[in-house]
Amino acid sequence: MFSVLRVVRQRHEMLWYLTAADRAPGAAQFHDRLETTVTNVNRLSELPGEQILALDLDPVREGVNALLLDVSESVRALGLKRMARASPALRSGGPEFAIQPWS
Repeated sequence: MFSVLRVVRQRHEMLWYLTAADRAPGAAQFHDRLETTVTNVNRLSELPGEQILALDLDPVREGVNALLLDVSESVRALGLKRMARASPALRSGGPEFAIQPWS
């Protein structure tokens, strides 16, 4: 019985990351893929305990990881675009952002 918890914990971790990714700015283009993946990962909990124990989660995790990497790249690109529109001092790490020695 407790062996199932290892698989369920991994499932919950994947769902947490997928849900967080779906809420990220810049992730709208991935909403359908994220939603489908969440549905598929949720279906794993509907299996009987014996089948849960026999699951090979590596392919599931690889698919989730690939999707999360795509979302992450998109979110970072959005952040870089926003920085490019920011003030010149912010872009260059101007003097107000320099580390000042203790007086």
